[in-house]
Parts: sequence; structure tokens; C-alpha cells
Amino acid sequence: MTLKNLLLFACCFFVFSLHAQDEDEEKTKGSLRIDFLAPGVAGEIQLAKDQTMALGANIAAVGGSYTIGNQTENYFLVAPTFFVQYRVYFNKAKRIRKEKSIYNNSGLFFGVHIGGNTKEILSSTDFVTIGNGANFGPIFGVQRTFNNNLQLGFNIGLGYAWNEFEGAAGLTGLGQFNFSYVLIPQKKK
Repeated sequence: MTLKNLLLFACCFFVFSLHAQDEDEEKTKGSLRIDFLAPGVAGEIQLAKDQTMALGANIAAVGGSYTIGNQTENYFLVAPTFFVQYRVYFNKAKRIRKEKSIYNNSGLFFGVHIGGNTKEILSSTDFVTIGNGANFGPIFGVQRTFNNNLQLGFNIGLGYAWNEFEGAAGLTGLGQFNFSYVLIPQKKK
């Protein structure tokens, strides 16, 4: 199955599996959002109480510089990325007791991240490439969806990464920051 078919299947799966939000905001079964910082789409589906599966596809930009002899050149690369995360939200009961919002899984979570990227689709140089790659590892994060359907999320972790370019592999930091707009479900105002 090609990456394009996989992403199409994932998007269709999210759209058809989402349920409208009930009056009780704890019953949000899934969400679909547009990410702005790394342009793309992502969604989250409830698997069980306090457990979700999040997945998304984005376009990431990487920049830097390299030196050949005594000449330094800047470069810019653009590559598709994707991720799947199993999340366990562990402070929902406490947030409810304190009358804080849990709308669209607002709260703290820990989980497992699996991600990857394809070879760059746009490059300003022939001397730098990122190649196809994958990464995985445990994460800890926070997510908050506001009344205007804007969402902020952040997670970090330590994992293992592999890249086909020269067979590079090893320990890596995992991190993700998202600023998004939630399309489904819309919070009732």
C-alpha cells in the first residue's frame, strides 16, 4: 500500500468514525483538526475511557547550512511526515473535580509515538537529503482545546530513529508542537 493510499484511508477512517459531540463534553468520541505550524491534518479517536489514538500527516520544513571547502551554503528542504500516537489521559477526573474543561481531550497524557517521513519533495540543494525515515518511543504531553476551537498541543519524549540515508540510526529526542483549528466536533457556543 502506498503512502498516498494509506493517508487517504486514514482520512476516510477519521471522517466516518467521528461522532457529534453530546451535551456532556466528556463524551467526545473523536476529532479532526487542521494544523498550522506544520501544515496538515490530524485526528484523534477515543479507544476506551481516557485512551485515544491520534494520527496525522503534515508537511515539514527543515533548514540549515553546510560547508564545502571554505564556502558555506544555506539549504531548505520540505518533506511529508506522519505520526500515530496511542495516548492515555491521566488527569481527567481531577480536571472535572476542579471544574476545568476536558473538551476534546484537554489535559495531560502519556503514550507511545510512531512517526516517519518520506524523502524530501522540495530541496534547494543536491548536497543535503533526508531520505525516508521512522522514529518511535514513549512521550508525555499536554493538549488544550479552547472555546473558539483553537487547539494547542505539546509532547516530548526520547526514542529511536532510523533514516535510509547512509543507514543512520540511534537515540533521538521526540517532540511535537501543534497550533490547530478543530473542524469536528465544533464546540457549541
